[in-house]
Amino acid sequence: MAEFQRRIEQRMAEFERRIEQRIAEFQQRIERQMAEFQQRIEQQMAEFQQRIERQMAEFQQRIEQQIANFQQYTDQRFAELAEAQRRTDERLAEFQQRTDQRFIELAEAQRRTDERLAEFRQYTDQRFAELAEAQRRTDERLAEFQQRTEEQIAELRGTLLEIDYRAKVGAVFGRRLRKPKAVDAGELWELFRERLDESEIEQIVASDLIVRGWLLPSQGEGEIWLTVEVYNVIDRRSYAVGWRT
Repeated sequence: MAEFQRRIEQRMAEFERRIEQRIAEFQQRIERQMAEFQQRIEQQMAEFQQRIERQMAEFQQRIEQQIANFQQYTDQRFAELAEAQRRTDERLAEFQQRTDQRFIELAEAQRRTDERLAEFRQYTDQRFAELAEAQRRTDERLAEFQQRTEEQIAELRGTLLEIDYRAKVGAVFGRRLRKPKAVDAGELWELFRERLDESEIEQIVASDLIVRGWLLPSQGEGEIWLTVEVYNVIDRRSYAVGWRT
């Protein structure tokens, strides 16, 4: 029994270790995916910032060139400067429009990122809920397994106790009877087949132990038969069976 209990405890410990290992591996995958996602977002933001700075530098360079030309040809080419200014205003308007469009695109990209993050969070919550449900089912199965194991152990103890009573029938009933002995079920069928109905015989042989003996001189004379129910634990069911017997 001790070896059986030890094997059960080892299997339970191994099962708990595998569950903890799977939870740890799942947590590592989630953290790795979040880190990769964060790295991609930061890389895209850095590239966008570089493009904006490069465009601003180019624009600044063009403005400075236009100012230098304006200073050089102010007197002679005022009309050309006015035309150049007009074209500059158009370019500024186009640049402003492109910049606004890029910010709109960036806002849209941010919105999609937020949606993906929300979906990812929902997915993560769902997976954790599934994991919690799996853990709950595992706990229920472990509880059922433990209950079945305890019931089987109780049945085994009852069987061993019945065997012990049968082997020690003289020691158990010797104080109350003379020459007590356990009667085999086959012998009971032969003895009662012509005296009792089969249902009555079946009820008798269903007992854990049938003891046959003789009364002590102080109790009188005559043969006596005992039907014995052996229980490891006494409960309501045991009481009901004993009362019926």
